[in-house]
Amino acid sequence: MAVEKAEQIYTSLLDKFNSKIAIPKTLRWQKKKFHDFASDHSKPMKLLVLDEMDQLSSKSETVLYDLFDLAGSKDSRLIVIGIANGLDLLDRVLPNLSRRNYPKQYNFIPYTATQIADLVKDRLTPEMLTKLEPSSILMCAKRLTN
Repeated sequence: MAVEKAEQIYTSLLDKFNSKIAIPKTLRWQKKKFHDFASDHSKPMKLLVLDEMDQLSSKSETVLYDLFDLAGSKDSRLIVIGIANGLDLLDRVLPNLSRRNYPKQYNFIPYTATQIADLVKDRLTPEMLTKLEPSSILMCAKRLTN
């Protein structure tokens, strides 16, 4: 799911989670309905994965603060996983995030050039591989890792 404007997030989430809730017209009420939905203990847990968080514009910071605060609240049934390339994302984009609800951060080692080249080769058909210079894939992979 892609959201063009941060203000559309609550409507999109209520829709994608099949909440069966009539979606209000105003952002304030959409936010309240989503909070109520995400805190309803008669419903299963909800998992929200936010990929490329470091690409989000500053306009969406309010929404990010809200989602992380909601996920960290005691009654929440929402789990938020944020994926970003920058290791300093929380300090840079969300510096005022509540310390009591501060998310756990896990750092992963980036792919090596050889691993990227292997991934690309695995996804190419044998016919496609014959059309490429063997060293070109590794050269491109090295460029990506620098």
